[in-house]
Amino acid sequence: MLNNIKSLDNEDSTISEADKEAFRTQVASTAQSINQLIDSVAKLQLLKEQSQISRHDLEQKYATLQNEFRGIIEATDNQSELLREAFSQMNTAHSPREIKEALYHLSNGQLIASMKEINDFLSGNGSITL
Repeated sequence: MLNNIKSLDNEDSTISEADKEAFRTQVASTAQSINQLIDSVAKLQLLKEQSQISRHDLEQKYATLQNEFRGIIEATDNQSELLREAFSQMNTAHSPREIKEALYHLSNGQLIASMKEINDFLSGNGSITL
């Protein structure tokens, strides 16, 4: 680049215009490279921050879904326990009235059936909707 620079010890030392222009070009290129590097670092930092925000959002959504899932499992477990108790009552019932009470509990108090409907159900001639 600075091939034509004469020794600084020599009074006639001068820098040619071509060398000055080459130096300016090199400085401009270096400045542009530094600017691109700073832009790249800024973009990477922004991506990192967005990634952390996205990760935080995903972790929150995951925790929410876990809690919802636990709630569904607990509700299912509660329903299973209710079914076990009702079927146990029905299996050990000694009268249609006891079966009606077990079905009433199974329907969460919503059973509307007469003793005739219960008897028809038990004899296989009817159905009961809970």
